[in-house]
Amino acid sequence: MELNEFISKNNIDLDKKFKKLCLEGINIMKKSKDPQHSINHINAIFDDLDKFIQEEKVNINYSILLPAICWHDVWKSKKEQSSNLLFYIVEQFYDGYGSKLIFNKKVLKYKLNNKLQKKIAYSIHKHSLAASPFFKKFELLFPIHYKECKILRDLDTLYSWSPNAIDTFEKAYLYGSNPKGAYMIGVYWYKKVLQKTNENQFYYNWSRNEFNKRKDEIKKRALTIIQSKKKYYK
Repeated sequence: MELNEFISKNNIDLDKKFKKLCLEGINIMKKSKDPQHSINHINAIFDDLDKFIQEEKVNINYSILLPAICWHDVWKSKKEQSSNLLFYIVEQFYDGYGSKLIFNKKVLKYKLNNKLQKKIAYSIHKHSLAASPFFKKFELLFPIHYKECKILRDLDTLYSWSPNAIDTFEKAYLYGSNPKGAYMIGVYWYKKVLQKTNENQFYYNWSRNEFNKRKDEIKKRALTIIQSKKKYYK
């Protein structure tokens, strides 16, 4: 589902300034060099958000959430994902922060309300569960407190538990120029993300239920793909 379809279907009154901001982020994502973090990823999040709001009656500030969705992966879109495991792990650390820096530079011309701008930037920075295992103690001390950020975190995490994400991972990485490196990343991703994620890491009931529906099939398929590439690791 594209942004305009989501807005129209759900009768969202989004100020023109915020819509232009969203479209600028979308245009960056359309040129993404990283297939796993492209416009398809953004549209998949809008698909899940559409389902989410039918079940979860949350008072959402779309002037925060929609720009955060459109901009949260702009840093990753600028380059191909590394096939070196060490670099890949570093990228997970820098992911949200890098996108926040790009957003903070590009957003100035829109002259947004300062509080709203900071909340969008915060949601972009804190969107990724993939990095959070490294910061568990930090997040216990400073938990996420904006609901828009919690929703983005849930939906972004759920994307890893989708057939589209698995398809993209297989095509883009496991058949790339460095199959050994891609295999090692696949093993890391399976053990540290798929095996470690549980329903308690989601903030909303809809997200937990959706995760439980998807998890077994996605884990099974991911493991099959990784095992088929084990020959590259010798």
